[in-house]
Amino acid sequence: MVIAQHLAEYGATAVVVPAYEHAEPWRVFITDACSLITPVHRYPRGHRWPVADLDVGRL
Repeated sequence: MVIAQHLAEYGATAVVVPAYEHAEPWRVFITDACSLITPVHRYPRGHRWPVADLDVGRL
């Protein structure tokens, strides 16, 4: 996965996006590795996303 490669290659401690929607599909993966920063909120590394928000079991 390209995101994992870049996070590891640069030793990223945060991913900054211009809008939440830019990172939404990968938000869980990003916050497992580092912080996610949007214009309106900072999600720290290890942030626990609500289960209902993860589309569990969706095909």
